[in-house]
Amino acid sequence: MINDFLVLAYSLAVLTYYLGALIYLLPIPLWGVKKWAPTLIYDSFAVTILVVLFTSIVEFISHFGRMFGVSWDTYFNWLIDRTLALSSFISLLIGVSLAVSYAGGKAIVSSFLGPITSIATYTLIVMEFFFILGLVFKEYFAKILALGILLYAIPFRIARSAGASLIALSIVFTIALPFLPSFVATMSMGEENPLENVNFRSAYDMGDLRNKLGVFFAKGKVTDLHGTPIPYVKTEWYINYNGTRKIAAYYTNAEGYYNAGRPTGGLPLKVDELHVVFHYFGTKLGETSISPKDFKYNPYLDPNSDYVYDFTLNNVVYLGNTILLLVGEGCRIDNVKLDQNKVTISLESSFENHVKILYIPEIVDITSIRVNNVDINITGNEYLWNDIKVSTIEFMISKGESEIEIEFSNVNGKNNFKVMLKDEGYFSDVATTLSQGFNVESLGKTIGKVFFQWTILPITYLTILISITYSFAYALGGRKLRIPIRNYV
Repeated sequence: MINDFLVLAYSLAVLTYYLGALIYLLPIPLWGVKKWAPTLIYDSFAVTILVVLFTSIVEFISHFGRMFGVSWDTYFNWLIDRTLALSSFISLLIGVSLAVSYAGGKAIVSSFLGPITSIATYTLIVMEFFFILGLVFKEYFAKILALGILLYAIPFRIARSAGASLIALSIVFTIALPFLPSFVATMSMGEENPLENVNFRSAYDMGDLRNKLGVFFAKGKVTDLHGTPIPYVKTEWYINYNGTRKIAAYYTNAEGYYNAGRPTGGLPLKVDELHVVFHYFGTKLGETSISPKDFKYNPYLDPNSDYVYDFTLNNVVYLGNTILLLVGEGCRIDNVKLDQNKVTISLESSFENHVKILYIPEIVDITSIRVNNVDINITGNEYLWNDIKVSTIEFMISKGESEIEIEFSNVNGKNNFKVMLKDEGYFSDVATTLSQGFNVESLGKTIGKVFFQWTILPITYLTILISITYSFAYALGGRKLRIPIRNYV
C-alpha cells in the first residue's frame, strides 16, 4: 500500500509539472492564472523530493527516536499498569457503592462515591485513548506519512494542507508521543501510582471476582425431614472457580432462616453450581449442590432478598431446645412423636448404623435414652464450639426397624438459647472496609492526583503536540493560492 501511495504521488508530481509548463506556454496573458505556473513546478519538485527521500525520512525518524531514548515498550507498559490499577479501583468502588446503597447510604453514593467512580472512569477512558493512539502511530506511521505525501501531491494544492498535516502528524507524534511517561513524571513530581496508598486496596481480588460472577440476594430455611426449622446451622457455600473456593457462610437464626441478603450477603449468580455444606455446633450434618437457577424469585419474603430456597436435611430430627438427632447413611426416619419432654422416633436402617445426639448441656439435660425399650448409656463427650460447651451422645442401632425414646428436661427453667453468630457474607470484605472506615480527605486527594497526573497532564501534552504539529504543517504547507474566479455585474 505504501508503494502504491508513493507511485501515485510521483505520478501526480509529474502531472503537476506538465500542468505548470502548459500554463507557462499559454499565449493568453491571464496573469491570475499564469502565476500558478511556477507554483505548480515548485510543488512537483517538492513532492518528488519527498517521494525520493521517503525511506530516508522513515529511517531518520527511527534513528532520532533511538538517539533520544524513545521506547514504545515503556510507553505501553506505563499505560497498561495504570489501566489495570484503575480497572481494579473502579471494580472496588462499584462493590463499595453497591454495599453502601443497599445499606441505605444512597446519599453517600450519589454525593461522594458516585463522582469518584465517574472521575476514575473518565481517567480510564483517557488511558485507553492514549493506548490506541500509540498503537496507531507505532504500527501505521509510515502509511500515514505516505498518505500525507499523496495528498500533498494533488495539483493546484487542493489537499496540500491535509497532506502537510498528515506528514507533520506522523513525524511529530512518532517521535514525541513515547515521551508522555517522562513528561508526566517530570510535571507531577510525586508518587508514580497514587492508588497504591488507598486504604481498601486489599479487597481488589474479591471485588474483581464479584464483578465477573455477579450477585443475587437470597433467603431460606433449613429444616429436618418433617419440616421443623433448625436454628444455628452453619451453611458454607463453595464454588468451583480456579479450584474449590469458599465464598460465603451464613448461619440460620432462631427461626431456622439463613440470610444471604443485603447489604453484606449475596451469592454468585454466573456459576453452574453452588456446593453447600451444613454444620451444627461444629458437627457436619451433610452437604448438597444446587444451581442458582433453582432459587425461586420472591421479592415479597424479605425486602433485603429477591430469591428463596429452602433446604431439607433428611438425616436429622430437631427436637427443640438445641437437641438434634443425626443418623447415618442408609437410615430412614419414618415417624416422630413429641409429647412435652419426651420424643419417640421410629426409623429403619438397611444395616447396623450409628446415631448421634447433639445438645447444649447448659440449656437442656438428656435424662434417658431407650432403643427398642432398652436403656442406653447416656455418658457422652463434650467439646467447645465458639466458647460454648456442646455435648454429644453416640450409640448404635441394629439393622431393620428401631424405635428410640428420648426424655429430657430444661436446665434451671431455661427455654431460650441466644448465641452471637457472625456470617461471612459475599460482601463481608466490603463491610469490613466500611467498618474500618476510610479517610475521605485522603481518598479525595488521591483521586485528585490520579485525575491530574493521568488525565490533565496527558491531555496537556497532547495539546502541545497538536500545536507543534499545526506549526510544522503550516510551514510545510505554505501559503495557499486561490484560483482567480470573480463575479462581474
